[in-house]
Amino acid sequence: MKKILVVSEGGGFAFQTKCLLEKLENEFEIFFLVPQDRQKNREIQSENEFQADGASSDPGLYWKYEKFIRFSESKINSVVGVTGAIYMMRTALFKALPANTILDDVYTPMCIIKQNKRVVMANKAFAFDYSSHSVSEEFNRKVRTLAGNYQLMKLLPWINSPSSNPIFWQWFSHKVCRLVVPFALIILVFSTYLITGLFYNILFVAQICFYLLAGLGYIKMKKGLNAGLLSLPATFTILNMSAFWALFKFLFSSPEALWKKH
Repeated sequence: MKKILVVSEGGGFAFQTKCLLEKLENEFEIFFLVPQDRQKNREIQSENEFQADGASSDPGLYWKYEKFIRFSESKINSVVGVTGAIYMMRTALFKALPANTILDDVYTPMCIIKQNKRVVMANKAFAFDYSSHSVSEEFNRKVRTLAGNYQLMKLLPWINSPSSNPIFWQWFSHKVCRLVVPFALIILVFSTYLITGLFYNILFVAQICFYLLAGLGYIKMKKGLNAGLLSLPATFTILNMSAFWALFKFLFSSPEALWKKH
């Protein structure tokens, strides 16, 4: 007898009322709720039409990039993390969460993977969510989630071991490298400044120009203006600034403080 899994609405998400059960064609018999009239949608959609302080109502380029990574990981083996409000698992696979876990949507799938099971992406799963109300709120959210990656290394020590983590490469390339990049960028700026030579001088000036454009983009976003192409360097810089700050938040702050509403 087959059992159908049902998920409750949580995390501020709202699901379409018309939905059907889609069976994923793999070795597991897992069923996901999929909207009947939006089967081609493959991403979280925002219900907010307007946001204050320059926050976009569109999930944006970053989410599309993140979704592509998850889709690729799912094709290879398993995704590293899931979308917290719309994922399912067999009850027997669930492991109790340690107190003050920041990233339950990474902790739980990694524990499932450790049990030699796959965690795959349901491309047709569809939900609505409210986007961040401001650039500052989005920055704080990213700091919290990136600090959560440091916490995971402490909660699950085996996660950084190639011999113990079944998807070590996905974890390292997707999560760990993201934490290292801001420090590498800082080293790059100072090294190109200190090293003599035309090539390094041009590279240094190019970096400064890039960050100046990022600053202009950030100012436009803060004012609620359309940053256009400037949103690309601005988003890249904001993401890496949040990754840089996440380390210090993890070291000198508490999980409760990270979850504080800003």
